[in-house]
Amino acid sequence: TMFIISTPDDAGPRIKLRGKTGRGGSEVVIYSHDHTGLFAITTAMLDRLRLNVVDARIETTSNDYSLDSYRVLEDDGSAVTDEEREQKIITALRNGLNNPYQVSLNVTRRIPRQMKHFKIPTEIEFSQDQPNQRTILKLITADQPGLLAQVGHAFSLCKVNLKAAKIATIGAEAEDTFFITGEDSRPIEDPAQLQCLRESIIRQLESDDLEPDRVSI
Repeated sequence: TMFIISTPDDAGPRIKLRGKTGRGGSEVVIYSHDHTGLFAITTAMLDRLRLNVVDARIETTSNDYSLDSYRVLEDDGSAVTDEEREQKIITALRNGLNNPYQVSLNVTRRIPRQMKHFKIPTEIEFSQDQPNQRTILKLITADQPGLLAQVGHAFSLCKVNLKAAKIATIGAEAEDTFFITGEDSRPIEDPAQLQCLRESIIRQLESDDLEPDRVSI
């Protein structure tokens, strides 16, 4: 991506927003130093900006950078088309990534009433990808606002690093695959940590006691 190549190394996170894509929606591309919590912070900010993530690609490079692409929609299902809105999104994301400790990971939007009628049980499966030294987490659940922010929060609580992800929404169902490691950058084999992750994700997704909006970005 040209904007990545042409930006000096000391410029902080590189963020680009394409208002419309061939697949519909808008694309937010972020190139940043990889660090624990990057995914959680980014998805929390997207939630506070009231953007719904339709699909995403997360890739960690060999030089400890993360190249992330999120396809997003506004609450009404439209792409981001207003230039002022585009700049507000880029500025908010940059401020959040530059000041991670000031970002609340709590999801701020309640599940719309019509979405509660879709009874899709949450399924979580773990497997080990030993050749690539990572653990694979497959998640199937009902799609809802802030879904990835909730999963990212669980990753932070259980001290899990995200190395790559493939996010897909099919109708009312989300089918997501996360490639994760522990803080030592090795596969997670400790049953207690895997159980922590499973319970934290389910607790986050099933919680209906979400905070009201506290900030306006």
